[in-house]
Amino acid sequence: MVRRNRALRELRLAMVTGVDKDFVEGLAELGEDEGSMGLSVLELEGCTNLVLKDDKDFEWIEKMVETGLKQLSLKGSEGVNGEVLTRASAENRWEEGALRLMLPDDEDVETKSCDGDIGDDLTEGKGATNVLEVDPDYV
Repeated sequence: MVRRNRALRELRLAMVTGVDKDFVEGLAELGEDEGSMGLSVLELEGCTNLVLKDDKDFEWIEKMVETGLKQLSLKGSEGVNGEVLTRASAENRWEEGALRLMLPDDEDVETKSCDGDIGDDLTEGKGATNVLEVDPDYV
């Protein structure tokens, strides 16, 4: 579904058991393809099968930041190590690119914004028509 929708800019998934390390790495690879989607918002909240524990597990985020990711939420995804994620963010300087990062324990990592509010360009015009939300009760 994601692969066929090249105009997709926001993906919000909550409590989806199919979200795991392979899924997020696959999303990052899609973003590298020519003519690809380049997500700006990715929310993977309460995804119990998403297990990211060490530095290598977060390499996919760097790829997505390079293709335009501005907001990443992993709230409630208890298999994600927030301390390692925070350290990876600092080491990779994601905050300098205005990535807003929400950690599994609901803390926000404060970041600088380059071009104003992230939400402005996502809710106006074409961006708002390319939002895919999945109801967790649907599954």
